[in-house]
Amino acid sequence: MEKVLKTPVNIDKTKLDKLSLKLKQKYSRKKSDVDNSKNFQKTKAQLIWGYIGNGFAVIFVVSCIIICVSSFINIFNKSPNMIFGYSALQISSGSMTADSIEIDGKTYSSGFAIGDNIVIHPVDAHTLHIGDKIAFYAYPENYLKYHSLKKEEITLSDDPTKYDVSFGQFWGFHKQEITEASTSGAMLVFHHITNAYMDENGKYWFKTQGSANAVKDSWFISEEMVVGIYDESGFGQAVLGFILFLTSRTGFILFLLIPIVILIVLLIRSVWKQLYLSLLELDVVEQKRKITDDICVKNNLGFFMETTSKYKVLSQASKKEIPTYVRLLWPDGNEPYALNKYVNSKRLVLYPMKKLLNLNQLCEARYNEGENIKKIASYYNEQRQLIKRKEQMIKNRLKMAHELVSERRRGK
Repeated sequence: MEKVLKTPVNIDKTKLDKLSLKLKQKYSRKKSDVDNSKNFQKTKAQLIWGYIGNGFAVIFVVSCIIICVSSFINIFNKSPNMIFGYSALQISSGSMTADSIEIDGKTYSSGFAIGDNIVIHPVDAHTLHIGDKIAFYAYPENYLKYHSLKKEEITLSDDPTKYDVSFGQFWGFHKQEITEASTSGAMLVFHHITNAYMDENGKYWFKTQGSANAVKDSWFISEEMVVGIYDESGFGQAVLGFILFLTSRTGFILFLLIPIVILIVLLIRSVWKQLYLSLLELDVVEQKRKITDDICVKNNLGFFMETTSKYKVLSQASKKEIPTYVRLLWPDGNEPYALNKYVNSKRLVLYPMKKLLNLNQLCEARYNEGENIKKIASYYNEQRQLIKRKEQMIKNRLKMAHELVSERRRGK
């Protein structure tokens, strides 16, 4: 029979009270308090839908953040806000108030009142047509820089108008030329195309005119200065309504608030699950449940444990259970050889773990029987100190044996 050290261990009242409270909280927690397995035991279909839902939530939140960032940048650059390639503009002058305009014998509809909201989207300038209503920057640097270039008037093809939304524009970021024009204070204009030209480098240039203006505009507009073409389709008008809502105070708040709420919900759920898994791990370490329980296996509990906790859990396994425990505690196959050796040979590392586990079980049983918690705490403290002393004695003996072996080897 193993000798038990009976040296009295004193503990002051403050420490005893703290230890009593800690043990009471520890032993009062029932297994059922954390056995909410229904919250986490899900079918494959539920897991797949959960991943899909989380994926959409992440995409939505990231999209909102990117659009908000691009909106702030556009506001700073004084350029139109753009959402998925569409921009909403407001007519601020009377140059397009006439009902129509005649260009080369053809009549094109117009009739925009001051204050009207319109929607535009980026376009491939080489697919524009005479009479198209475009928004562009009348940027002096643009046409003054290229005024000496040789240009010739061309007839535009009848190809369908082609959207030309780049990746950056889809997320609300304008091209560099548009940004330079807007930051320089260039005037944003919405007029009809009356003539088209091509310079010696193959670049398109446009002459424009407002439907209510008697003469054409004085400038040439290069294709880079075209912000977008007017979209009068039903879909375009629906997008306009959506953009106007988002740019309103209510819409902007919701657009920011919804992603924040989603992030908070995901964060709370993640924290709750981590807390649940921590309590589950504590139950396994304290032998209130086994690592082989379904709820532990389904949550891959062993993989996330610290090495010390893995030692403690593995020390609970019988000889037959060791392979199963090793597989559950190191599912990635990274189980160290030294650890397996310690477990199989019952080395010193397991002594304090098994003793402390047994002590905890004994103290919890006494607490459940209604024994005074301070009396239990005093006994717990005494036995814990004795275990530490016993452990230290064994370590000292092993150290002495190691030194003796080393001296004998040196003597040879």
